[in-house]
Amino acid sequence: MKKTTLLGLGVLLLAACGSEDMSFSGESKNWRATIEVSETFNEQQTRDFELHFKGEDQTSIGEFQYSVDSNVVGFGENGISLNEKGTVQNMTKSNETNSKVTGRTDFEVIVEWNGNTEQFTLKNDE
Repeated sequence: MKKTTLLGLGVLLLAACGSEDMSFSGESKNWRATIEVSETFNEQQTRDFELHFKGEDQTSIGEFQYSVDSNVVGFGENGISLNEKGTVQNMTKSNETNSKVTGRTDFEVIVEWNGNTEQFTLKNDE
């Protein structure tokens, strides 16, 4: 039992030592976005993206689209609507063969709605 417990603790310690978390954020006049990047010991990354409408009347947005691009990863959605909190969320994963997000990665966000377009950059929150 002690060997199993020690082995489990060792694996958790290695996982904690090998992980790196990074936060990126930015905003425009009407939108705010964040990306939380978590890297695990097996060299995978998860990227949790959240886009938030800063205005009062989120029903005025209707369907919209956004894109997020960097030199490492790109993603986006078309024809989506905000949830009741005025946000939209997206999670992507990488594997050991994909390029990795680093602290120097900048993300360019473009949001288009009702004939309007806003562009802004997400930078590392270090």
